[in-house]
Amino acid sequence: GRATALYFLFCCLMASQVANKVGQVSVPRTISVDNSTYLEKFTASWSSWWAKPKGPSTEREKIMACFFDHYEIEHHRRKCIILAYPSGYQVWDITSLDHVFEVFSTRSSPCVTHARFLPTPAGEMEEGAPFYGAGPVLLVVHDDETRPSTSVLTFAALKTMDKMDMKFKKKIHAVYCNRHAICIVTKSCIYLLNPITYSRLNIFGSDNRIQCYPGSDVALGTRWLAYATLEITDEGVDEPITTLEIAQGVGYRAAEMLKDSVVAISSYKGSEEGAPPVNPEETDKEKLLAQAAGTVAIYDVVDDRIVLRIKCHREAISHIAFDQSGTLLCVASVSGMSLNVIKLTSTVVQEHGKKRTQVTGVLLYRLIRSVYTAGNITQVSFTS
Repeated sequence: GRATALYFLFCCLMASQVANKVGQVSVPRTISVDNSTYLEKFTASWSSWWAKPKGPSTEREKIMACFFDHYEIEHHRRKCIILAYPSGYQVWDITSLDHVFEVFSTRSSPCVTHARFLPTPAGEMEEGAPFYGAGPVLLVVHDDETRPSTSVLTFAALKTMDKMDMKFKKKIHAVYCNRHAICIVTKSCIYLLNPITYSRLNIFGSDNRIQCYPGSDVALGTRWLAYATLEITDEGVDEPITTLEIAQGVGYRAAEMLKDSVVAISSYKGSEEGAPPVNPEETDKEKLLAQAAGTVAIYDVVDDRIVLRIKCHREAISHIAFDQSGTLLCVASVSGMSLNVIKLTSTVVQEHGKKRTQVTGVLLYRLIRSVYTAGNITQVSFTS
């Protein structure tokens, strides 16, 4: 919380002070890591490819977005922060605050909307694969300037500076990575890519995408993918029934009855304007969205199957987040009333002579903010 905020302010202040030196190497003479010699040579070797600053100084110093992440060098995992500018981005190593240094910088790319390093894939990378031996690989998303409402995903190998673009017909809202898959999130679909070949993974056998609840959030853990689904389920989180929850339910139903009464009285009194025609297709779609709202599906990326569907909220999901272990799931709804932390437990069972993983969800913690509030929970994260 407070430490992360101070950490971020420190990094932003440092980035502002060195904005006029973008493109130059600022590696300290001594780095307190085991592979310091290799790391210093590795970062210094990129300097000849770095682009020169462009545009006025005020534009160079304007930070549009920042992303905390990790990158790997010779099996060493290091912390970094990625700063996005109107015409490029910077990568700063922040593993040690005593030795903060610039890893990469460019001023020759469009404004970045999302950026993330690709972790070492779980599968073995064979010679001939894209960017073989050229890691770490950075995934960068920017809007397609030639086609509105579309995005371009760029794979950049920082060791060789090779790049590969992948265009999407829809706007990319987020990018997540683990050792098994690259997750591309659009408004209503989720695409999974192979982290070695960068080709699309088949989902549920033959589909190349997952249909999700429009405008909802997605979380990718170490193995499981959690998303708001359009499918309906009656299964909820296992929890004891409390007096507070009963009172909340009564208050919720009373408010709904009051709202329905107001609508009924308004329609009884009549209106000077005629009622607009009702589109049956729109009515069915709204009914489906209302029934599916608040339902979360857990997809096993390795086994290619849904392992759990669970009703977490009455309203649509606004944010989903996994903790570092990938077993604690935090879910918030658009109403902003409550935030649920669900513990996911997996057990191995025998089905038709084969071993399969069975997943259950238990409510571990619930934060109730108010019965009615306009506050929308848009960001949740776990510390280590």
